[in-house]
Amino acid sequence: LIGEGTNGPPLSSFAVSDTVMDYGSVTIGFNSSRNITISNKGAGVNRTLNVSSLSINNGLFTTTQTVPMQIGPDSSKTFAVKFTPTNTGSAAGNLVIQTDATTQSSKSIALKGNGVITPQPLLETTMNPITFGATKVQTPNTIYFKFKNAGNDTLRADSVYMAKKTSFFTVNKSTLKVAPNHFDSLLISFTPLAVSNYVDSLI
Repeated sequence: LIGEGTNGPPLSSFAVSDTVMDYGSVTIGFNSSRNITISNKGAGVNRTLNVSSLSINNGLFTTTQTVPMQIGPDSSKTFAVKFTPTNTGSAAGNLVIQTDATTQSSKSIALKGNGVITPQPLLETTMNPITFGATKVQTPNTIYFKFKNAGNDTLRADSVYMAKKTSFFTVNKSTLKVAPNHFDSLLISFTPLAVSNYVDSLI
């Protein structure tokens, strides 16, 4: 007598929920996840689907799902694939699912996304602190505080003022709007009323 134990009749195929996973635009330094579902729908065949490999050919796309993985008859398994861009521009790859199905043992899912930088202003200056030096009492001393918007979005300030709001230090503007990669300046005046040291902050 000779016999062989099997898991049942051959499983002809399996199904996946998507053939393309598009992550759209994702900010550098962040990530986005999309779910993919593998279904064991073997045309009524009562057999377990064995997933032996989940391979991705671009390191910007990752999954924590482990293999081997078994999916019972008329069942499914959902797992996440994450996109984490490190540079601006488009990225693409493929997720290849390898199984023991007989007709089509593997399927490839296209992965694509775009890394972007979130628009934000950036104030740059070499004038910090702003030093007036020795100034004669009750004599105004003025300095142009020069700065640059080195960011990629408009620099806006709805309020510009001296923190202590005294008459010793004054600034000539109450608001700011500076385009990306442009320079601007503020005229700051210092008028000491007595022999002393004066300290304030520009907000």
